[in-house]
Amino acid sequence: YDASMGDAERKSLLRGIRMLAREGGGIMPNNAQIELVSPAAGQSAPFFAMVDWCEKVQSKVILGGTLTSQADGKTSTNALGTIHNEVRHDLLVGDAHVVAETLTQQLLWPVLALNGRYDPARAPEIRFDVHEPVDLEKLFAMVKTAQDTGFDITREWLSARSGIPLPQDTQHILTPRGNVPAPAALSLAALSSSVQAQQSLDAIPQLLAAQASTAADTLLRPLIEQVKAARSPEAVYDLLAASYTTLNENALRELVGQAILIADVSGQYHA
Repeated sequence: YDASMGDAERKSLLRGIRMLAREGGGIMPNNAQIELVSPAAGQSAPFFAMVDWCEKVQSKVILGGTLTSQADGKTSTNALGTIHNEVRHDLLVGDAHVVAETLTQQLLWPVLALNGRYDPARAPEIRFDVHEPVDLEKLFAMVKTAQDTGFDITREWLSARSGIPLPQDTQHILTPRGNVPAPAALSLAALSSSVQAQQSLDAIPQLLAAQASTAADTLLRPLIEQVKAARSPEAVYDLLAASYTTLNENALRELVGQAILIADVSGQYHA
């Protein structure tokens, strides 16, 4: 503004500038001049560099490394990724231990104490399984090679390394099909034969049911037609009472007798 402008003129100029910023228009004296200066052109590279630096620092603080959370295609080699993953697993083990201890002391033990069952010598505790999965193919290949060279490897050690528990007394052990002994193979053949016989027995009721359905349809169809033609519930009751003594159920009786005979003979044959 010009040095000779008074306070009223200055306020008027300031009011006009504010109206331009807020409403996009304003009224100014004809001797006022406003120059809109465009900002200098900048680059986005410094901002992206700052974001990338912050993300890497966060990964280092939280996970102990950067290659398990991001890959830039330059330094993300498999060897470095494996090392960073080991650091991440160490942090995971430490966090799991702290969380388990906190839950045990702050949640589990107070609940037991409130229920009057708190015994420090027998108090349970929470533990997390943080073991990494084992490559069983490599482990078993190593065990076979070690056995071939004369090493004695215990079942307990192999169970602990592989995560496969040892069988209990009441559990069934899987046996390879090719290593089944001769008596066991004969038992499997007999079992297969008995399964086929059982399947044949299971199919008999379905066949008899289809024949019984046909016989029942022949027996009841005339009666059903008469019921449909009845005009009142009383007429239906009288019709059913009068038709009961005239129904010919000989076909159904014959089917039931055949079913009993087939079941008896099949049971004696496959006993």
